[in-house]
Amino acid sequence: MATTIAVLGATGRTGGETVRHLRASGVPVRALTRQPDGDAGRSLTELGAEVVEADMDQVASLRGALEGITRLFSVQPAFDGRGRYHQDVEAAQGAAVASAAADVGVEHIVQLSAGRGEPSGLPHFDAKLTIREGFEQAGMIVTALHPGPFMELMVDPAFVPALGVWGVEPRIVGWNRPLPWVALADIGARAADALTAPVPSASTAIELIGDSRSLRGCSSLLTEATGRRPRRLPVPTWVFKTMVGDEFIDMWRWITEQEGFPVTAGLMDVPSWMARRFPR
Repeated sequence: MATTIAVLGATGRTGGETVRHLRASGVPVRALTRQPDGDAGRSLTELGAEVVEADMDQVASLRGALEGITRLFSVQPAFDGRGRYHQDVEAAQGAAVASAAADVGVEHIVQLSAGRGEPSGLPHFDAKLTIREGFEQAGMIVTALHPGPFMELMVDPAFVPALGVWGVEPRIVGWNRPLPWVALADIGARAADALTAPVPSASTAIELIGDSRSLRGCSSLLTEATGRRPRRLPVPTWVFKTMVGDEFIDMWRWITEQEGFPVTAGLMDVPSWMARRFPR
């Protein structure tokens, strides 16, 4: 019988994509979520996943949900519904996952991380490095995935692209600087691949970048794909910071300080992703 793989954050974006790719290959999945009876949970049940209630704020809840699991996809929600980051919450949840996973004998964790695998000075990047250290100190092998910004940021209403990507971000990075991008589907696919491969002998960090393309280039492609230019909201930077805090602004500035992001072979570029997102 194939090994059951557990997925935290299964009703979220990256967790959901990971579940879908695993189930498409026939892999047994235990999808962990706080709301198993919600619409997203029911959709995972329809895919054939075992949907189980788990709360990352409670070690006992996680321990019960992970019983019998040796491979786990781990992601902690970095931002609340208002777009504000809470480092203490993410750190506490990561520690709870490490404790519960070690208690039940998890061997391999595929962690959704951020940044480039080294300290950056950005709290929501560096917190994930600390969480990875906790997993390793508890005796588990970690495959840390470091994706670029999601391509979905350009269009998903939940991300308010008119305010962020098309509103404030160009003021920070400019319209013509190449930026890293990756599709959520590719993150899920690579996570599924890592979870079903033989357990590695040592922890690794993997960057996932599908394309390096400027906001101007992405805007032109999106206009061509949809027949309309992306909507932009002329919100002053200080207003944006008042609304969601400093984290996004600091992250965009950090990107401009990087020497470049090598594209990962086999991932979708922006034109391919847009063709899939907006089929004609």
